[in-house]
Amino acid sequence: MKEGITRLTKKAVRSADDYFQRKDTLLARGLHRAVPLEGAEYADSWQKAAFERSAASVLLLYSLPGQVSLAAAIEVEGIKKEKKLVPVFYRATRIGKDGKEFKVWKYKTLKRGSDQKEKENIANNLRAGKGPDPRTTGAVSEWARNWKADESPQLAQVVFGQKMRLFGIRPPEPKQLKEIEENVPGGKEFSRKVKCFRTGLVNPVFVFGKDDGGHEEQVAIANRFSDEETLGGDLFIAWRLGVQHLLREDTDESEAI
Repeated sequence: MKEGITRLTKKAVRSADDYFQRKDTLLARGLHRAVPLEGAEYADSWQKAAFERSAASVLLLYSLPGQVSLAAAIEVEGIKKEKKLVPVFYRATRIGKDGKEFKVWKYKTLKRGSDQKEKENIANNLRAGKGPDPRTTGAVSEWARNWKADESPQLAQVVFGQKMRLFGIRPPEPKQLKEIEENVPGGKEFSRKVKCFRTGLVNPVFVFGKDDGGHEEQVAIANRFSDEETLGGDLFIAWRLGVQHLLREDTDESEAI
């Protein structure tokens, strides 16, 4: 019975996906008539900024009680582990518009020094089902990373226009961006787009490809997203992200750019 319901649900989702991706539907025509912009023109438009800040404001207010509870749980978990008060938030250095470094806010879910550790073997172990991420501080942190709740403080950065938007290429680390520029096909174009536009909270790779597809696939998806970005595309990403969380589809982001 449960398997039958799951199959029907996934079939309905696929049908909805097909509808949302078509450009000849009443919905698609209505959205295009409302905001007839695409690509770079749309990315820099006041319409996108207004839509995303409004949506992020609603999400931030709606999630605020949960975020307060999550912050408290992370603090309690950290105290148990470290036997002292620990920082709840972590600021990571990323590259954004105009090639300038800035800080993205996250809940601190990893042990001290984890960012400097080799990530590839950890990611491979996770994909092979060899247990939880050993970098996390405990069960709460593991849950936050699995559900991407550790990124939720960045909603405030979107609302206040702090070099981030809701939908867009995720801001890469300085070292990572340099490696992509030098070693990945399309890397120079990817780098140019990272530096031309505000980077995003919600990564298009989550929707249009597999996070473990390698940097080459991820760069191709990110470049295509920037070229074809529309209001309808942003709404489709929001829809798919909701579906992935609801159905718990595989969206491993261990190595996602």
